Amino acid sequence: MKTIMEKEEIKYLDICACIPDWLHQPIRKCVYCYKNVVTFIKFCVMIPCAVNNYNVHLIPLVFHSACFDLWKEKLSGTIRGRLIDAYPNVQSNISNYAVKVMSERCLNRHILTSIYCRYCSVGEQVRCHFYRCSKCRSVAYCSHECQKNDWADHKQECSKRPKQNTLELKFYNEDTGVLCDYMSKRDKEILQRSFTNLCNNLSCGRLLKQPIARTFIRTPCSCFKQEHTFPVAFCGISCQRKCLS
Repeated sequence: MKTIMEKEEIKYLDICACIPDWLHQPIRKCVYCYKNVVTFIKFCVMIPCAVNNYNVHLIPLVFHSACFDLWKEKLSGTIRGRLIDAYPNVQSNISNYAVKVMSERCLNRHILTSIYCRYCSVGEQVRCHFYRCSKCRSVAYCSHECQKNDWADHKQECSKRPKQNTLELKFYNEDTGVLCDYMSKRDKEILQRSFTNLCNNLSCGRLLKQPIARTFIRTPCSCFKQEHTFPVAFCGISCQRKCLS
């Protein structure tokens, strides 16, 4: 019969790709020092899923007694520390109701934006903005460590913002974006901009030769009980935050 620890390890190995590397639990090893664990402190963190906005990952972690405080001190006051909800000494037989309550609390506290760390894929949250590349401003990182590790790959495509002086019209399929009378005035203006090479942040007037931040906006339709989906493009991370916040 498998022990509780082995069951947790098997469950943890089958996780979403959005879990950052700094929350990966080495099998039978301390998260902080990566040495084998004999006597340990039970610890658990929750982090919103960057793939499914309604899902939360519950991640069991173990530490040596001396490493537990060192790990908390390292995370305290940093962006990484504000990304997660931490629960020390959580038992493995935690009830489904308790998990549901903790998950709802985590989702309410950590509202995700549409921006992700380029290196570890963790989602940015409204209350803690990620770092941007100071040169191209097109990518974001949850820490300087991730930015440093990704520089070898990013420097090949990193460049200053391209300039464009001509307004161009782009044409999408009818299913991509449909103007509806029941949409708000702001959503209509953003939708109309999505058919041009203007930055879709209404307070920005930059023309884009290469939009460096692309995503989709989904707005509910009060008439037909459905939602409108249309693509948007921005000149940088700042405009993306302002438009989607």
